[in-house]
Amino acid sequence: MSKSVAERILLCAQMYEDAKKFARIMMPKGLTADEQELYVFQRIHGMTPAEAANRIYRTSNNE
Repeated sequence: MSKSVAERILLCAQMYEDAKKFARIMMPKGLTADEQELYVFQRIHGMTPAEAANRIYRTSNNE
């Protein structure tokens, strides 16, 4: 049985939340709240938010 678009979006959102939980499990102790957010982002996306933004900007400008 195929899933509706809404069901697929919910599944994707849940998988993303699960990925964040796994990243937090491996997170070093003693990080500030900002460092924790950065750590989780980097673990999931493999780059910093600034690197991701630069990549998106370059792609959208066809550089």
